[in-house]
Amino acid sequence: MDNQNILAGKAAVVIGATAGIGLAVATALAGQGALVIGVGRSQARCIKAKETILFSQPGSHVLFLTADLS
Repeated sequence: MDNQNILAGKAAVVIGATAGIGLAVATALAGQGALVIGVGRSQARCIKAKETILFSQPGSHVLFLTADLS
């Protein structure tokens, strides 16, 4: 079984994906082939997090939405 694509065809929404545990989870999911939809409050931090994920997981499918869910 190819562990890099274990989640291919799946989508995951990660809230708080711009830093800390949320960013680590989003990166791990992207590395396993999932489409990652990250949610963060700051557009600038969303852009930086997306760049970080794509740098460490080239070719992954990542998009970010800016939203304050509080």
